[in-house]
Amino acid sequence: MTSSNEPAMSDASAKGLIFVVCIAQALVQIGAFFWPALLPSMIPRWGLTNSDAGWITGIFYAAYMVSVPVLVTITDRVDPRAVYLFGVGCTALAHSLFGLVAEGFWSALSLRALAGFGWAGTYMTGLMGSRLFDHRNMFAIGNGNVFVASATRTCR
Repeated sequence: MTSSNEPAMSDASAKGLIFVVCIAQALVQIGAFFWPALLPSMIPRWGLTNSDAGWITGIFYAAYMVSVPVLVTITDRVDPRAVYLFGVGCTALAHSLFGLVAEGFWSALSLRALAGFGWAGTYMTGLMGSRLFDHRNMFAIGNGNVFVASATRTCR
């Protein structure tokens, strides 16, 4: 979304931004599904019960579900790009810390909740691309989201 105060984006800048957003979306989406893939090996490693594993899996989606109405509503007052970048930051931080410091139920639960919160800021705001970009670039963003969804589905 450009206002009369913002200079128009050149085609090269727009293409670069689209590329960066598509890569960020792909990485955020891939990160969302690492825990279910690792779950069979993590249950015995951390001595988790099936309930523990269910909580760690579910908290991601619960945090996402609770955060979406808040973060999407905030985009009416705050630049959606800032919300998107905040979400990417939360998600990247959560996934990085998960790999570095998660050692059991409580650390995994809290970091997966943070990842779900961040995912809400990236996934929903990323789908609101018309508010982030010039209408000419929406075709590319839409195709990028379709690519990510197809790749995620294929990898399952």
